[in-house]
Amino acid sequence: KRILKRKFNRGKGSINMKSGREVAVEVLDEVFFKKAYSNIALNNALNKSNVRDIDKGLITELVYGTLKHKYTIDEIIKAITF
Repeated sequence: KRILKRKFNRGKGSINMKSGREVAVEVLDEVFFKKAYSNIALNNALNKSNVRDIDKGLITELVYGTLKHKYTIDEIIKAITF
């Protein structure tokens, strides 16, 4: 599993920072494949992540929106694949 990280130069050193979308994918991975509770996995990821507050809102919407519409997404994928 490959996780992409953005690298920001700040002064002498640099830090690696995940995007909000990457954090959301990691949370969904835990929920779907490791059977984690979404609220706990999301809370843990938001607390550990180094993202801005606005990105935390995006992460929350991506995670809960994907979970809410998972059945519909699965049905659309099933309909367009042969």
